[in-house]
Amino acid sequence: MSNVCIIVPHADDETLGFGGVIQYHVAQNDSVSVLICRKPHDERTKQQINDSKNALSVLGVKKVFFLNITEIEISNTPLKLFRDLEEHLLSI
Repeated sequence: MSNVCIIVPHADDETLGFGGVIQYHVAQNDSVSVLICRKPHDERTKQQINDSKNALSVLGVKKVFFLNITEIEISNTPLKLFRDLEEHLLSI
């Protein structure tokens, strides 16, 4: 059994980009978690997050985490992003 963490900047990127990989690892009984970096800042983003959670549930993912950082922080402060990622990965 392996631990797999899919890290994406926005909700729905994990399903669209890695849906097959997620499904494969879930079928192998690996522990799959998804980390979404983007902070929900408007109704569209909140809807994407809800849709993403539903899709991941269908795929069998039980652990979904959010860093809640803004788009600007993702682009302009990579050190903060890397620190947040490292902190999260060490906690799971």
